[in-house]
Amino acid sequence: MPNTVPTRVPSGPRPASAPRRGPRRWSRAVAAGVLAVGLATGVSACGFGAQTLQPYTPAAGVNVDVPEDARMPLVNVRDLRIISQAEGSGFLSATLVSSDVDQLVSVTGQAFGPDGQPTGPLEIELEQPVELGPAQNPLVLVDQRPRLAVTGDGVVPGLTAEVTLTFAWAGEATLIIPITNAEDLVG
Repeated sequence: MPNTVPTRVPSGPRPASAPRRGPRRWSRAVAAGVLAVGLATGVSACGFGAQTLQPYTPAAGVNVDVPEDARMPLVNVRDLRIISQAEGSGFLSATLVSSDVDQLVSVTGQAFGPDGQPTGPLEIELEQPVELGPAQNPLVLVDQRPRLAVTGDGVVPGLTAEVTLTFAWAGEATLIIPITNAEDLVG
């Protein structure tokens, strides 16, 4: 007969110093699982498509690089919009940065009404070409004198306009931009 040692089954309440293995193991497993899911979620955005690698416009206007399909754009247009001072009139606002000497030679456009339908062409005053280049970087259109005045039936804050910017060398870009209120800029 093999030599067996009798097992003693504890009776009565368990001492406070005795380890509790069942619930503690379960809580550690749950904590490890939560940590693993948290790490996997946090690390999942660390690739080429991470949101932090996407352009972000913290302003009301629109950004475009001209030409749009170029690997190295010649002109970067930032925060492009129309700022309306009174219904029917305003001025073009943007910051332009050019990697080479260029000129803004033409700006045309049309406004859209509340129903999304064109309200007619915009008159945008560009008395002479605006010189661009590394010496002028960054060029802020609202600092130009005279400003690029915009008039038309659809120049109303809260609506949009389609504007085409034409540069001498970079080409042109057509995009939909917001019309904002000049009063919202103060303060």
